[in-house]
Amino acid sequence: MRRLFTALLAALALVSLSPAAASPRDAAEIQMARFQLETGDGHSVRVEGFDHRVKLVVTRLVVKRELSGATISWLSEATYRARGTASRRGLRARFGHFGLVAVDFKPLEKATQMWPPEDCSGYRGTGREGVFTGKIRFRGESGYVELDARRAPGRVAASTRWNCKPRPPVDGWGRASECTEDGRPADCALLFAAAPERREFFALGFAEAPELPIFGAAMKERHGSVRVDRHLVVGDRQAHRFGWSHELGSATVEPPPPFAGIASFQRNPDGSRSWSGTLSVSFLGHEDVPLAGPRFDAHLSPRFPGD
Repeated sequence: MRRLFTALLAALALVSLSPAAASPRDAAEIQMARFQLETGDGHSVRVEGFDHRVKLVVTRLVVKRELSGATISWLSEATYRARGTASRRGLRARFGHFGLVAVDFKPLEKATQMWPPEDCSGYRGTGREGVFTGKIRFRGESGYVELDARRAPGRVAASTRWNCKPRPPVDGWGRASECTEDGRPADCALLFAAAPERREFFALGFAEAPELPIFGAAMKERHGSVRVDRHLVVGDRQAHRFGWSHELGSATVEPPPPFAGIASFQRNPDGSRSWSGTLSVSFLGHEDVPLAGPRFDAHLSPRFPGD
């Protein structure tokens, strides 16, 4: 189970369409505020602010054990980004028609020192644990998640400028290494498809472990002034959900829920590629999103993202 969960987290980074979280190197001084709440229906909501950038992240993690003995785990996130204000005094942001956050911070402990993270240099900062009080209201699309709270434990922090080594973006074809298993070459595959509408799908598989393919999808959109990034990764302990042949240049996928349908990849003799089928996915807040068709540019490769 630990191996599956680790793979899910790594694969979530693969499909991320959004830039990395704000880094302290973006300003001479950065102020941060953060809190997290559970909704009681299986979702968790995390709110983070970095100066004038605020994001609200809805997360759902499901581990399902079936009567057949199979285990399906899926991790889904929807991130809502808006302009706001984060400081040691509190956090404020409006997320359009989705809701708002307007909370003041009351420290409960003395300030503690913060040191630059790995690969960063600079002066130390300070952080404090405490409680945010005020208005925390959010309602996702069609009410898939609802939050109405007036209190949340959290943390604020402030630091001077940190100089951090740049981190290259990770996407389906950003950085890759040959597939290996215990340092040896392995029969594996990465299938990646992307559409101009900022929709992506991938499948990862090892021939030596057909019971553990991993599937992921992502999309990016805007609702007025609010940017929304959705990501989903599913680990499926069932065989024959992802089949491929590098020699024939073909592959077929049939991921488990919250995916639906099937899709096929074919690399033709003239070098053209096709990606067709009924494949779709239901993200948090956005259901039945098509993931196959002529608008997608698809690739099949024996290379995985990595160093």
